[in-house]
Parts: sequence; C-alpha cells; structure tokens
Amino acid sequence: GAIGSAPIFGFPTFSFPDFSQFGTELSLFFFIPVILVAENAGHVYAISGIMKRDLSPMLGRTFIGDGLGTTISGLLGGTGETTYAENIGVMGITRVFSIMVFVVAAVFAILLGFIPIFGALVRSIPVSVQGGIEMYLFGLIAVIGGKIWVDAKVDFSKRANLAVAAIPLVIAAGIPATQAIPIHLAGLTLTFNNLGLGALSAIVLYQLLRPGHVRDAESEPPEVVTRG
Repeated sequence: GAIGSAPIFGFPTFSFPDFSQFGTELSLFFFIPVILVAENAGHVYAISGIMKRDLSPMLGRTFIGDGLGTTISGLLGGTGETTYAENIGVMGITRVFSIMVFVVAAVFAILLGFIPIFGALVRSIPVSVQGGIEMYLFGLIAVIGGKIWVDAKVDFSKRANLAVAAIPLVIAAGIPATQAIPIHLAGLTLTFNNLGLGALSAIVLYQLLRPGHVRDAESEPPEVVTRG
C-alpha cells in the first residue's frame, strides 16, 4: 500500500509566498497572529498549572518564538506556527519539562521530514487509535484549565466571572474546528475559527464585565427589611 510505495528518502516541497494571489484578502492574515497569541498564552498558563510554577514572565519569549517561527515558515511556504496542546498533554503525562528534550525532538522531527516512508507509517495509524489518545491529551488540558481557576481562587459566585468563563467555553467547544466564522465589521470581513472566536469573546466580555465596570448584585450586601 502507501507504506510500500513511499520512498525512504525525499525532500519536502518548498515554495516562496506569492502575494499577488490574495489581493484584498491578504488583510485577513493579519488577524491570525491574534488567535495564535491567545492560544499560546493559554498553553503557557496550562504548563504553569502542571509545574506549579509561575511562567508568566516567559510569555514574551514564547510570543517572539512563535513570531519568528511563523515568519520563517511563511517564507518557505508553510503555515502559521504556534505551540501545540498535544505537547502539553505529553508533559502532563510524562512529567518531563526539560527544554532540551523538546529541542532534540524538534531536530528529529525535522530529520523525519526527509523520510517520506515514516510519514506514510504515521498516516496508517487508525483514526480510532489517534482519537483515543487525543481524548486523553485534550481532556487533560481541559482539566488543567479548571485547576488554574481553582489555584487562582476565581470567585464564580459572581455572575460576571461566570459569563466570562462560560460563554467563550461554549463557543470554542460548540463550533466545529473546521468551520470558519465570518464577522463583518466596517466593510471588512474577518474570519475566525472556534478558538479565535472563543478567545475574542473572552477578551470582549472581560473588558465589559470586569470589576469596576459592572456592579454584581450578588456581591452587594442583602437588603435588610425592618418592620415598625
């Protein structure tokens, strides 16, 4: 089959970007980094929850790394790069957080890109097997997100906090990952996926409902009625 016909050694197909093909749609690509930044920040905080260590000072480095990776990938005909939730799940399972482990893994991944038969072997893994692994990995990440809320002592007795957490969660989980959501704004059409729209809704809701902007009725002292 595909494994037997795949060559042992081969070179990936590289291409340079051709901006003339996009025209006015090129402006849509400027919003993709916003989605990647939101996803990356969530991954950093998830790792912080696993390690029980504050990694927020490292956010700037991760953003720079993603930006450089996306730039180099785009110049060679690739897609936008970001951190991968699968790796976070693996770190949570193995409890290995060494940077050198991922550097070595990245080098091996690049080398395996020149071995097409390995790619054919990976593609031969049944979808059901991949799905079973992903259920555990992504489920672990979701639980870690809840742990971050617990560690941060988020007060969910306040309706504002409930709205900021619940609405983006439903949007991100309820919309299929392959479905593009267009938003028309001031004559410009912006396209988001489920994660991007969920992140955008969280940012907007937090700015609208953050403390000081909206008074939560549940945080007010109860009214005492006395009878004369």
